[in-house]
Amino acid sequence: MTSNGARTTAAAPQWLRGPDFVLSEVAESRVEANGAMHLRLADGSAWTIVPAEAAFAGVRAIVDLAARTKRPVFIAGNRQAGTIERALLPQRLSPLSVGRQAVDGVVEVEFHTFMSRCYLKTDRIWFETARALLEATSREGGPPTAPPALLVTIDIVTQEVVDVRRP
Repeated sequence: MTSNGARTTAAAPQWLRGPDFVLSEVAESRVEANGAMHLRLADGSAWTIVPAEAAFAGVRAIVDLAARTKRPVFIAGNRQAGTIERALLPQRLSPLSVGRQAVDGVVEVEFHTFMSRCYLKTDRIWFETARALLEATSREGGPPTAPPALLVTIDIVTQEVVDVRRP
């Protein structure tokens, strides 16, 4: 950040493209003989990623972990094509602060126990809902020892908050 609040980066962040974003439990995950991983989520959506994709190893590891631990997984990709861009695991967090104004199309968010600033993109369909929930939860406060209030998914590449909900 600069002194005027603008974010400084060497290159533009690689924000998730989607166009589809789903948070659901893994219903089935299987790897074909050619190495392609097929994923079916509890919401009924089906996704595929092939070993040639740069994100393959990370997606497979996260999907396997979500299936083993019975946790939901956040999938970004193209539902019509069935392709996966990235898989992410949500975590329980409590918001510390939510920025009042957007700078360069993002609002900063800070969480208790999360060491990086995160960002809400103002052009996302979930922006208003996520921001309102984060702000309301931040105002509620609570003791620092209280269990985290929200289930939050953060894109580890860009630190974008991509899903917020009550557990």
